[in-house]
Amino acid sequence: MLNLDDHQPPVKPFALFELGFRPFFLAAGLFAVVAMATWMAIFLFGWQGGDPALAAMFWHGHEMVFGYALAVVAGFLLTAVRNWTGVDTPRGTGLMFIVLPWLLGRVGFFIPGGQGIWISLLGDSLFMLALIIGVTRPVV
Repeated sequence: MLNLDDHQPPVKPFALFELGFRPFFLAAGLFAVVAMATWMAIFLFGWQGGDPALAAMFWHGHEMVFGYALAVVAGFLLTAVRNWTGVDTPRGTGLMFIVLPWLLGRVGFFIPGGQGIWISLLGDSLFMLALIIGVTRPVV
């Protein structure tokens, strides 16, 4: 028999950071548009971005893996682990602390000078660490 009594608390009016897939799927979609526009500017007009020393092909490959694909994987894992284990994954402020390093990694490319690549490295590293903690904590 189907039980329709669901005693979960009501969803907040601004529910973006209540489940892991929401901010990451949204961010991946928006980033895809920005990345395509950036790639077109690089490819058609020779724009070099914030760091001319970084080859456009390396940026493109890096952002396809760490920017788009990892955002989709993070959104999936943060939602699926919650469903598989029945234990909450990060939400609210905790989820924001996973999304912000990902965003920092994306913005680093646009910072002029040599420090942009280091900011991207820091953001991507913190994102991976925060994601690993956020996913493994409910499992362990």
